[in-house]
Amino acid sequence: MCCNCGAHFPYVCKEGEITLARLSRENNRYRMFLARGEFIAQPRAKLAQTCPSWPHGFVKTDIEPEEFISRFNTNHAHLVPGVHTESLKIYCDLMEIPVDKVS
Repeated sequence: MCCNCGAHFPYVCKEGEITLARLSRENNRYRMFLARGEFIAQPRAKLAQTCPSWPHGFVKTDIEPEEFISRFNTNHAHLVPGVHTESLKIYCDLMEIPVDKVS
């Protein structure tokens, strides 16, 4: 499953609280998916289940995977360390962007 093409480098994200966000379009309008979570530790051997050359972040959230997939209408998220959900919500309110906040 590993792709040996393109520019990528291996790393594993540091454990800790994170904010997941993704600005996307739905019916020609912006919308923001917003959630809190945490990066968790996993054995390095788990990297072989995908591609050990890719970057990895093992994420734990309070939302069930099926619900996450049904509400997250894009192929990747932006993740940053720390809790920034309220700041992003305030921005979206000012810009009149609906927020799908899951936690």
